[in-house]
Amino acid sequence: MAKKYIENGNDVYIVTTREPKHNLEPLQVAEKLGIPKNKVIFTNRELKYKTINKMGIQLHFDDKLLENEMIEANCNCETFLVYNKNKTIKETKKI
Repeated sequence: MAKKYIENGNDVYIVTTREPKHNLEPLQVAEKLGIPKNKVIFTNRELKYKTINKMGIQLHFDDKLLENEMIEANCNCETFLVYNKNKTIKETKKI
């Protein structure tokens, strides 16, 4: 899904609540998708809505309902709840 947005000329970021220490998975996913490392944002266990709002991100996909609810309540950003099974996107659903 991210590749489609990149191909259409959109800026795509990975925003994760993880801490950067010892968390290579987001960087590996970014490399696989063609997202530059500087577009991987670690919030260090803080909810993502502050980062989403600060960056002006307009569209967000997340598998955590709480993250989507907080983003919709505090940001001018449309969210999609992503059901993730076996690390593949199965379905997206507007909340």
